[in-house]
Amino acid sequence: MKKRGKMAAVIILTLLIIAGIIISIPFLSFFFDNRKQLVESDLEITEIIQEIRYNIGFRDYYKNKKKDIISFYYRATDKTDVIIDDSQILLSNEGYLVSPAKKVSQKDIEINCSKIKAFQDFSNQCGAKFLYVYAPGKAQFTAYPKDIENYASYNYELFIDNLRKLNIETLDLANEMEKENKGLNDICFITDGHWKPEAGFWANGKICQCLREKCGFNYNSSYTDIKNYEIKHYDNWFLGSMGKSVGKNFSPLGVDDFSLITPKFDTDITETRPFENETKRGDFLNTVIDNSKLKYKNLYLYNTYASYSGGDYRLQITTNNNAENDDIILIVRTSFACVVTPFLTLNCKELHTVDIRNFEYLGAERIDLSSYIKAIQPDYVIVLYNSVAPQDTAGLFDFLN
Repeated sequence: MKKRGKMAAVIILTLLIIAGIIISIPFLSFFFDNRKQLVESDLEITEIIQEIRYNIGFRDYYKNKKKDIISFYYRATDKTDVIIDDSQILLSNEGYLVSPAKKVSQKDIEINCSKIKAFQDFSNQCGAKFLYVYAPGKAQFTAYPKDIENYASYNYELFIDNLRKLNIETLDLANEMEKENKGLNDICFITDGHWKPEAGFWANGKICQCLREKCGFNYNSSYTDIKNYEIKHYDNWFLGSMGKSVGKNFSPLGVDDFSLITPKFDTDITETRPFENETKRGDFLNTVIDNSKLKYKNLYLYNTYASYSGGDYRLQITTNNNAENDDIILIVRTSFACVVTPFLTLNCKELHTVDIRNFEYLGAERIDLSSYIKAIQPDYVIVLYNSVAPQDTAGLFDFLN
């Protein structure tokens, strides 16, 4: 009887030890990933524990570990095609996570371009110079498996051709990238569909240059010179939305590095989000950069990409208190512009960033662009999109509705 009691006690103690180990693993993992930040933070031990607890979800940790195991299995078995929530995610020939572009009909593209033309005409009538910026997505850069149909190049050529026919002032960044021999590694993340910050910085320079050539935009070219910026590198730090869906081991290239690009020169910016009733003033790093998304490494919890601009908002207004001109720019954008607009704000007095997509997470009602343009009287109106999707998708091209 005593032996049975001892055996039961040993079993219970063993189970408790195993349970303690299982519970502690997520917290230890986060600590070792971020020990440098935590040790250098000058926090008390109790505060460090609170920080770790705040940034770790026990259930989420093991749910994501399950994804990692499955993604490792996919790689071990050479699986390159996964359907997640009705979306197809592929492994490109180069090892990048991609989704193929569906074919867009000529009729839909013509409708979209006619709406852009109407928006250009309206902007011009209001005294604003107009520029449509075409931002190519990853689908135009990657090599797909032979059995996969990808219409990115087809859609692009048809779209650009229609823009030209309608005499829409256009900056074709796909063409600019080709001229400068910029490739997949220069532009795209491995695990995400957005541009790298370096590509956003480059695109901002091209926008400023194009506005000067076409519209006489007076900007300080030193603000578009990467030599005047600090670049902080975060190695193996970012897992994009595609990577979060299929797991970090799906690509043999691993997870993404991330770069924080900040000016070496003095900056003074006021950033306002009217619908959130938030206003802050400070330098570049403390206004148009959201440091909280870079503070710690947690591949599944944080959207590191959104450290630029703070992510997506219905309306974001940045005032450059050190501006060398009085120009007001309104830019209609998707999330591709997150890594562009922080740098653009350095070369104008005011930058009004508007997102008109029909997405609930943006909050508030869509902005009436015609009324807003009349109210703020911008000098320049820019549209920066990476999509040529049908006109009913997210209301992207319903500028004047």
